[in-house]
Amino acid sequence: MEHFSTTPSLPRDFPVWQHVAASLRQQQPVTLLCVLSSTGSSPGRQGFKMSVSTEDMAGSIGGGIMEHKFVGLARARMLEGHDQALIRPRFTARKLPRTAPA
Repeated sequence: MEHFSTTPSLPRDFPVWQHVAASLRQQQPVTLLCVLSSTGSSPGRQGFKMSVSTEDMAGSIGGGIMEHKFVGLARARMLEGHDQALIRPRFTARKLPRTAPA
């Protein structure tokens, strides 16, 4: 007989939403980073989320240099007062769109 827990598990991104809520309660700017799509061997998978404030963060969008750059971009935009959504495609060097020779 299988044993099933009667206690529901928390969603994987629950710490992200806790961080967002805490930042907003303290009236601190916070940015939500989301992976909208992913192909190939990218470490960040569709649905990965991360929240970034000027002082801390929660979650991950895949780690590495890509995550580091997006955290820096998010913090710079918050410090400059930007509050508009930004959708930014990222490509690895192998997946850059080919351009015709000039």
